[in-house]
Amino acid sequence: MTPSTQATFDPNLRSGTLRRLKASPEGLKSPSPIRLPLPRWYLIALAAVAPAVLGAPLVLTPGASGFVVLTPLILVTGLCCAFLCLRVVVHDMLDDEDDRFSNLVFVVGAPLVGFVFPTWWILLIARMLAAEEPSVTAPLMPGTPGAVVLWFLPVVTLVVFLVVRRPWDTADLAARHRDDYVIRADLRFTLSAQLLDRLQRVTARAEHAHLVLGTPVGLDHALPLLRSEEWRLARECLHLDQLRGRLVDSQREGTSAPLGEALAPQWSVLEEATERLTEEVDRLDAYGERIQTAVETHKEWVRLQRVADQAGDFADLAARTPTADPGTPNALDDSLHGAEAARAVREEMIRETVQATADLFRGTDGSKSP
Repeated sequence: MTPSTQATFDPNLRSGTLRRLKASPEGLKSPSPIRLPLPRWYLIALAAVAPAVLGAPLVLTPGASGFVVLTPLILVTGLCCAFLCLRVVVHDMLDDEDDRFSNLVFVVGAPLVGFVFPTWWILLIARMLAAEEPSVTAPLMPGTPGAVVLWFLPVVTLVVFLVVRRPWDTADLAARHRDDYVIRADLRFTLSAQLLDRLQRVTARAEHAHLVLGTPVGLDHALPLLRSEEWRLARECLHLDQLRGRLVDSQREGTSAPLGEALAPQWSVLEEATERLTEEVDRLDAYGERIQTAVETHKEWVRLQRVADQAGDFADLAARTPTADPGTPNALDDSLHGAEAARAVREEMIRETVQATADLFRGTDGSKSP
């Protein structure tokens, strides 16, 4: 079976959160090791804005030291340069991977290092020469509009970059919702992975059938149920996989007869639970096969109907062709009958799918009852 790259999500997740998590399936495999209440980029932006706002009176007070104006510029430049160096060392040199984010850091960091530091030193030199040429630094002295611009510009630049790029957003979001999704990488054993793949395939087939067949089949009501069942069974699959891992690890630690006898009842309970889970997955999979058959039947009818719709044009062409086969009109009429037969099969399959959907609701209610 082809490995699945999808994830099974808690159906109670907010739509915006679900959309952001689905947008980066690879990011779900490597969530941040630390669960933070807010994304890291948001915390960094707050950490930059708060001191800038609190320290604003320093640049609004005439007569304060001119070096105070350069504080945000120095701190933001140092932060960006430090991050750039760490990114180069940790990511590019150690991992030796090419990454779009690394390229973006180089694009932003190179001009920052190339222009901010020279500007900084020029301002310092101009400040030292201010005794002889006060007009050089007067527009940037505390209490002037230039000082306010120089104070807030580095912070605003950093915040804009963080808001636009949102670094680590997927990793932080995945960490905060790590208990709200299950992926194949969470499972150690092939049986568990196969069950999860089948669950995800049923929902994918139902979503596709809903787009192809529309609402008459009742999939608009069945989809929420299928997503709920997929999540419930995926969580059960993960739980059984973890229990199986514990038993396997216990067996690897020793092979004595008393240990085997102690583990035997646990293995028996696990196998019974796995069998029940497999039966539930089989029930959903059978429903998925039914709606897949309905989709294929519908597509076959669409193709035959397209051929039947153009039969009239070919009948006119055959009538204008003296050498046409006398049996051609009958053959063209047969294409109409083929479309009608396909339509009858399609309608029957849709009726069976509607009945299967009703049976699914009843079977699901029965499986949840004690």
